[in-house]
Amino acid sequence: TPFLSPSPLNIYSCNFSLMIKITFSRDERLGWLTFCPSNLGTTIRASVHIKLPKISLKENFKKICEELKLQIRGINGEHTETEEENNVLHF
Repeated sequence: TPFLSPSPLNIYSCNFSLMIKITFSRDERLGWLTFCPSNLGTTIRASVHIKLPKISLKENFKKICEELKLQIRGINGEHTETEEENNVLHF
């Protein structure tokens, strides 16, 4: 099945090999420590990108996103230029 493809196993093997050779920083109260404070604790970063070409052209699109605490990103994700009709919501 695609779910059991070799890729996840290779990632697991690499991670396991690293764990044997190096230690990762962990704080009893904060959890796993990373360079990015938003990933503190589990070190997991999850996001969803949704392309909304029509609504992103509306005049109040930025205001609506701010009120809903959504970030407008370029079509290729973080740190990419936003284009008028190719905005993506990230939350």
